[in-house]
Amino acid sequence: MNSIALVDFNSFFASVEQQDDPRLRGKPVGVLPVMAETTCCIAASYEAKAFGVKTGTGVREARKLCPGMVFIEARHARYVQVHKQSLQIVDRIAPVYEVLSIDEMSCELTGRWSAPEQATKIAQRIKAALRAELGDCMKVSIGIAPNTLLAKLASNMQKPDGLVLLGMQDIPLKFLHLAPSAINGIGPRMAKRLVCCGIHSMADLYAAPRDLLRTAWAGKAGDEMYDMLRGMPYAPRQTTARSLGHSHMLPPQMRNPTDALAVLNRLTQKAAMRLRKQGFYATAMGVHVRSEMLYHANAQDRRSGGRDTRFGETQDTAFFFASPAYPVAQRPAHHSAAQGGGHGAAWLGSGGAAHGRLVWHAGPGPQQHRHAPRRTTRPARQHCPRAKRPPHPRPQPPARRHGQHQQVPRQKRPVLCTRPRRARPRPYAHCVYPHTRYRNRDVSHRIMVLGQP
Repeated sequence: MNSIALVDFNSFFASVEQQDDPRLRGKPVGVLPVMAETTCCIAASYEAKAFGVKTGTGVREARKLCPGMVFIEARHARYVQVHKQSLQIVDRIAPVYEVLSIDEMSCELTGRWSAPEQATKIAQRIKAALRAELGDCMKVSIGIAPNTLLAKLASNMQKPDGLVLLGMQDIPLKFLHLAPSAINGIGPRMAKRLVCCGIHSMADLYAAPRDLLRTAWAGKAGDEMYDMLRGMPYAPRQTTARSLGHSHMLPPQMRNPTDALAVLNRLTQKAAMRLRKQGFYATAMGVHVRSEMLYHANAQDRRSGGRDTRFGETQDTAFFFASPAYPVAQRPAHHSAAQGGGHGAAWLGSGGAAHGRLVWHAGPGPQQHRHAPRRTTRPARQHCPRAKRPPHPRPQPPARRHGQHQQVPRQKRPVLCTRPRRARPRPYAHCVYPHTRYRNRDVSHRIMVLGQP
């Protein structure tokens, strides 16, 4: 049976910084998207992880945990360059089967290479070659298993600079002591669903029948998990791109209406260029923001909001700028600055917000039915805006004969009244939820997808 060797770099971003700057070696290092006290670490060295700092830890909390921690601004261009170099190095020793992320790649070991002794030698050659050509700080953990899921699980068992071999004879005894969340793809929400199904440990997950896993994963993914835990090989899924986008973390000096809107313009242009380069046509557009509102009782409670809209297929950048989802640089009158809300300044992550993040995406949109055709992959056709619906005809009373005096009740036409409800403070005070009211009935109709998902 063939084996998969998964190469996982240890603290990739922080290791690159330590390799390029000898003064950072041996010190706790945290990599930040922007140099600000309100952001969080996107990577931490193992010296910092010894103090409890990990990916996602805020800067203020990291300073409390590790007073001598050094923070460095991320250099993504440099990380991509090192990633390409590592791909070439590993591919010379063993063919790269799949690139999982910027710091992970898998190699397929076939024939004699899948034997335990030979697979261990190949893994040691990969580790030595990467350290010799990239530097001593570039350490990797390699896991060898029958499939990618178990290989990833094996690479996490021994860090840093680890090498774990997980054969068919080691399944499942070698990983029964781990929690189900150790498996790649089981996050907090999925862990709650497993608990609802009576699965509390790795032993429960392995012993669960196939039908129960299909129920927990709500579909075919449960069958795949059942087979992967037992060492069955599987091929990577063939996926189709349904959306693309760009995001940017706003530094403190740019958290104002003018600079935030300029960043959004640049994100829109970059996403539209990628859309045309890949030959796709967008049918929806969304602009989202994640911010920290100061009026909340819990200052660490992060809220998000945004606008989404749908339209006909297009690639035109100017059309995106004129889209209803694109914000205006003016705060609505019913939003106060103390709340930090509104579509202009605060909606883009400023105006009292301590943290801002802009996200632009284009695609079929989150509300498209799963069985509907994916219009982003259709061939190009001329853009045709959606036709307006004809006005609602006023119902006419039935004709009455001469001399008939009975009163026929006239049907009332539904009257549309769109207005925001601001009777009391809401947790999403920076979002506007228009509602549609009818006289003969009350129908709540949300026309904008806002708030934290």
